Amino acid sequence: MLQILAETQDNLIATKAIGKLTEMDYGKLLPLLYNKLKRYKNIRWYFEMEDFKGWKLKAFWEDAKFDMQHANDFEKIAMVGEKDWQQWMTEIMKPFTKAEIKFLSQRIVARRYNGLNQPMFSIITGTLILGAIHALIPNHWLPLVAIAKSEGWAKSELMFVASITASAHVLGTIILGVVLGLVGSKLAHHYEDYLHVVAPVVLILFGLIYFSVNLPHHHQTVKEDIQQFKKSKTRWILIFVLMMFLSPCLEVESLFLAAGAYGLDNILLLALVYGVVSITGIVTLVMIAYKGIQMINSHFIEHNEKRITGLVLICVGIITFFIH
Repeated sequence: MLQILAETQDNLIATKAIGKLTEMDYGKLLPLLYNKLKRYKNIRWYFEMEDFKGWKLKAFWEDAKFDMQHANDFEKIAMVGEKDWQQWMTEIMKPFTKAEIKFLSQRIVARRYNGLNQPMFSIITGTLILGAIHALIPNHWLPLVAIAKSEGWAKSELMFVASITASAHVLGTIILGVVLGLVGSKLAHHYEDYLHVVAPVVLILFGLIYFSVNLPHHHQTVKEDIQQFKKSKTRWILIFVLMMFLSPCLEVESLFLAAGAYGLDNILLLALVYGVVSITGIVTLVMIAYKGIQMINSHFIEHNEKRITGLVLICVGIITFFIH
């Protein structure tokens, strides 16, 4: 029996083969394939095998005819199965087509390979929001502005130092995030059947913790900031870079853990998104504050950052659960 899966869309065909395939199955499949080929230059095929026992003779002949005629019309083919002979079959197919063919033993990995990772959109959206919120916290940029004004730095010097310190903060967050993402990837391989429940639950739990705790940030006046960091310029920059590197954005790390289920490429995409948003946000706020413009209520953000973070994580967890 051949099932056409709900993920079939655009140039992607997603199917599940159970038991033996018959001529009737190909009577259902071939019109779909030909319709896709009329609309798209190349198509992708996700072929999942569950207790698959091969083809009946007429079905095998239909499959062979189609493969010979359209061997070069496929962009990617993901074969996911349970048996060694299914993997050997995948290897045998490779010389006869230009398509990128892979055999994958876990369904979650196979769907990631063919682009079926819709929950990543909600995770990336959550990262965009948290990255922006985190950049608004004054202790990421206010000390820089205070020192720059006190020491008479040029605007170009301040922007350069702001870029370095923001990059250090982002780098510390990303290193820890990638490690957690790889942990999440390993867990996904072993517990794929529970992934659609575990990942959202983790996000919701982190969100509840952040919303409940909401610890206040340490407050310092501008004068205290200046006195604390007023050293030689080079020494001050090194101290601030180290301080930022060793204080990663822990709120984002739970999103890296969830992204691990969708592969290293999505972990790195998340790192890129977070890095661009955070660095751009911090540098922009430094420039705005240096000009003496107050566009936001930073006091409100500082006191409610944990609650806002918690709400974002809870929302991402709920959305991820329902669109898995």
